[in-house]
Amino acid sequence: MKTLTNFTTTISLLVGIFSAANSQSLTFSVDNYTGTTTAGPFMFVNTEGQNVFAYKDFDWKFGNGPQGQAPTSSSCTAENLNVVAGTGGITLFVTGYDLTSFHHLGTGDKRIYSHGNATINLNGNPVLVLTDLVSEVTVSYPPPHGAGNFESGFGQGVIDVGASDANWVAELDPFGTGNVAFEFSSVSPVEQNQIGYYDFNIEIKPITVNRQIIINQLADGNNENVNMNGIGLDFQFANATFGGGGQGTNNLFGMFVPEDPTGDLPAGIEMMNNASFWHLGTTMSSFSTEITFDLTQLGMAFDQNKVRILRRANADSEWEIYNDITVVNGTTVKANNVTGFSDWNIGEAEDEPLPVELSAFTAQQNGREIQLNWTTATELENKGFVIERATNGLEFIEISSYENNTSLIGQGSVSHETNYTFTDKNVNFGNTYSYRLIDVDYNQTKNTSEEVFIKLVFENEETNNAKLSYELKQNFPNPFNPTTTISFLMKKDGLAKVSVYNITGQLVKTLVSKGLAKGEHSLTWDGTDNFGQSVASGIYYYKLESGNFTDIKKMTLLK
Repeated sequence: MKTLTNFTTTISLLVGIFSAANSQSLTFSVDNYTGTTTAGPFMFVNTEGQNVFAYKDFDWKFGNGPQGQAPTSSSCTAENLNVVAGTGGITLFVTGYDLTSFHHLGTGDKRIYSHGNATINLNGNPVLVLTDLVSEVTVSYPPPHGAGNFESGFGQGVIDVGASDANWVAELDPFGTGNVAFEFSSVSPVEQNQIGYYDFNIEIKPITVNRQIIINQLADGNNENVNMNGIGLDFQFANATFGGGGQGTNNLFGMFVPEDPTGDLPAGIEMMNNASFWHLGTTMSSFSTEITFDLTQLGMAFDQNKVRILRRANADSEWEIYNDITVVNGTTVKANNVTGFSDWNIGEAEDEPLPVELSAFTAQQNGREIQLNWTTATELENKGFVIERATNGLEFIEISSYENNTSLIGQGSVSHETNYTFTDKNVNFGNTYSYRLIDVDYNQTKNTSEEVFIKLVFENEETNNAKLSYELKQNFPNPFNPTTTISFLMKKDGLAKVSVYNITGQLVKTLVSKGLAKGEHSLTWDGTDNFGQSVASGIYYYKLESGNFTDIKKMTLLK
């Protein structure tokens, strides 16, 4: 597994509602702001049959363009401040935007550009310096693909107090947030080619409500973990394809918005968090990931049996229930197999019978095995059970599922008691095991049971001696990648040798060759030979030799 290490930046962003008493603002007209030749994600095919890509970067253009286009310029068109009288001598300089999120909408797209910087000058002297600019814009492609217009979303920047005039900071940041709104409007393309030129207006004004943003870049997106603890999210990517016209764009954008998400409740939901939501985006063209939500980020408690994940395509769409989830516990819930980003929130389902009403769940030792028994009082659209096990307090792993074990298939919808049993044979004496059940309904909604604990112990020495015999167990997991565990029993103290062979009978690795005490033993094979070199995928055999006892079993290494 790869963990993100290359680039992370956290930005505190704020937006708000303004009263008449706090209506300070500046408005600028910017001409010929320039999109660079660096190609971003694909947009559409033009009438000449050429692929057209979004501009990956925007910046201030000094000097004339290649066809004589005028350089970028700005002028202040309106001001409502006490610190200055009139718009004369006020200019704006904006640099360094790059594409952070791109979401295709068919006839257009929604983008987020970030990492910009801006300076407001008065008579050539800087009076307000802004960093970490982030702006959202909705683009409609030119006819015949769309209407050809632009709409601005949120936009804001962080005040560099040390480089700014204190009087300007006090007036444009009356709430002491350290940020200002930086919003685009009236965006119109002057020329769109390999280099794009745009005219637009920018309004700068105070803001009050804190938005937290984290921007990451993926290494390659394959089996990669990306942590956004600052906003209560954790991503586990199975795979990803970077966007861009031949140049990889690999940004992951996460924003926690502490505002009412608005919108109607989906059918079956009685309550939705109405104080905040998450807004996610990326420049990757495709991906598959799990998203783990830390519900403590929301500052409210949820019923573990009723918690649901909600999502919508954009602010104008309806909230929907995302059904492929795993409820880990009362404060953690996971969305599985996510292939698109959008707005996300948490809600609670209406009171209704649980998919499974569990009346009993126990674990008991049966010789060298552990037997799980559970009883359901009722079942509603129960597809089946998944069993997870943790050893000695380590991470839970799946050991069996209704998808490959028919005894774990649910009863659908029944109102009578049903008894289930499962025997775990891949256990070792001396270990403490925790088990939990996950019931899955027809909508792939998953509910996790409370845990049961058991330690596998010898009943007593005499009984144990009578029961012990030589035994080589099947490795677990099998097939495996990259490691597997081989367990075996020794009837009495003595020399034991466990070796791995390839399909032609050649020795690959000797795992152990020494005297061992009677009882249970476990070894781990990591898919390497006696020289520490990784071996190829395929079928291998492992052999136990002790005294007159010999046994061989088969295992499969997959890569």
